[in-house]
Amino acid sequence: MCGICGYISKTYISQDALVNMNDTMEHRGPNDAGIYEGHIGDYVIGIAQRRLSILDLSDAGHQPMFSADRNVVLVYNGEIYNFLDLKNELINKGHVFRSNCDTEVIIESYLEWGIDCVRKFNGMFAFALVDSKKRTAYFARDRVGKKPLYYFNDGNEFIFGSELKPIMQYPKFYKIIRKDVLARYFFRGYIAAPDTIFQNVYKLRPGHVMIWHKGMVQDYAYWDIVDEHKKNGICNISYDEAQVQLEKLLLDAISKRMIADVPVGTFLSGGIDSSLVTALAQKVSGQPIKSYSIGFQNPQYNEAQFAAHIARYIGTDHHELYVTDNDFIQVMDDLPYFYDEPFADSSQIPTMLVSKLAKQDITVVLSGDGGDELFCGYNEYSIIALTQKFYCISDILRFMNKEGLLFNKVKSLAEIYDFQDALCQNITYKRKNQVSDLLSHDGGIPVWYRREKNILEKNWQVRRMLLDVKTYMAEDILTKVDRASMRYSLEARCPLLDYRVIEFAFSLPHQYVYANRIKKKLLKDVLYKYVPRRLIDRPKKGFAIPIGGYLRTSKRDLLKHIADRDFINEQDIFDYQSVLKLIQDFLSGNNREQALVWRYFVFQMWYEKYMV
Repeated sequence: MCGICGYISKTYISQDALVNMNDTMEHRGPNDAGIYEGHIGDYVIGIAQRRLSILDLSDAGHQPMFSADRNVVLVYNGEIYNFLDLKNELINKGHVFRSNCDTEVIIESYLEWGIDCVRKFNGMFAFALVDSKKRTAYFARDRVGKKPLYYFNDGNEFIFGSELKPIMQYPKFYKIIRKDVLARYFFRGYIAAPDTIFQNVYKLRPGHVMIWHKGMVQDYAYWDIVDEHKKNGICNISYDEAQVQLEKLLLDAISKRMIADVPVGTFLSGGIDSSLVTALAQKVSGQPIKSYSIGFQNPQYNEAQFAAHIARYIGTDHHELYVTDNDFIQVMDDLPYFYDEPFADSSQIPTMLVSKLAKQDITVVLSGDGGDELFCGYNEYSIIALTQKFYCISDILRFMNKEGLLFNKVKSLAEIYDFQDALCQNITYKRKNQVSDLLSHDGGIPVWYRREKNILEKNWQVRRMLLDVKTYMAEDILTKVDRASMRYSLEARCPLLDYRVIEFAFSLPHQYVYANRIKKKLLKDVLYKYVPRRLIDRPKKGFAIPIGGYLRTSKRDLLKHIADRDFINEQDIFDYQSVLKLIQDFLSGNNREQALVWRYFVFQMWYEKYMV
């Protein structure tokens, strides 16, 4: 687990500048650092890496790493969980290894199979590989986007990094905000790949390879869950067989993710996903594993007692921390630096706090991320299913609404039935209008995802789940976990997001996943083999915090400052009257637009950190 960065340019930059770029990511890799500068045809190239040592803690794992003939050089962030299997396969083909780390396996895999070797990797990764003979650089990102990769390209300079900070540190980089992405940010709370907050800066999309050659850049998808779902179809398997197969896949995924030369533990919130991962990890382990959760004094948000009950039943070495208001405020102030473009999922704060707790003992943690998207866990999926069920009466409802024959409560249903796409993408026109009013320059990228049109799936739930894997999960959930854990140099691994588990989940008959309004049916039945129902069955809470209370108290003066007329007019981004009304109503308790206020607050914290 590391941070990588570098540049390709016609002109040389100083070694000190490359070191400075690299050192902005020291939190991602505190154990070691390395740089390489050379040429790729007529271009100068510099690449660098900060290392968090997980496998082969010796100097043999130092990066940048070279092939034996030094024609190939690699910097890499992540883990290849099937590296031992690939290593044995390559040894049988005559390859010789000098280390015990997975980095060298990537190089030798490339030498054997070319850049399509990424199809053979089971892991989370982002890497830059330079082939001096071909005068070509390759960049790749794992299938679902667990590891980030940003790049700047204006035709003259090409810069890349695991975060935006090293790119911003590049001497020739210039910062221009993309106003056309702001509506989507304020609607969603994140900016989805390939877009970023800056002009000419992009995120490499999950499951993509990008090729740089003689100043030209092109990319292609080597894996896409929508394509895999279409290609694989629905498997012919009984429910009992599906349960056995899922458990087998998960045990193997967890076993692979527990391979490390440093201590490993789990996040345990007490929910279905983290409980299952922890239970299976405990089964795999030969001794009690360490599990971690945080608690809140407010019972509305606290689930720590449930996690503690489950930990006792499973037999883990459990650790918990009840956090204070001061803990939240300190982490809130850190957000702009570690989430270096606007990102406003408030559960990032408790995720950072539990990561800080875990880092006291361990360096690798297993999490339960992905269970909701793969096994139909979100409450809104039930609403989508119910709406599709009654969609057949939409024409009647629309006619009755037009004739004024509906009660007010039923009218809202008629409006929903007019917007099938809006429902599947969780778009409310009230919020869309609020966002439009907030911005002085609306009319850029739409808040909905055009890519949904490529998901030719009749079941609305499955359609939304596939879209969530490609958008919300990749751009919100996984971004949140990566930045929060790496803030404390903690590697987070997600067994449920093993690509074999993903493909299997979307190949199942849907009634195995969702039936009779029971969400995560198959996943729960696997879990019940290890944890009793009485410890699990309760309403879903999510990782929420009382963010509104913190904003109205500890950040009240700052909220007033970022609603100041001169400040707003100088930015030339927002409509002053709309901002003033939003903040005043929020502080007075006259509205509940907490999410929109939080997104505005986060954006302004980011702006003052990087643009002032």
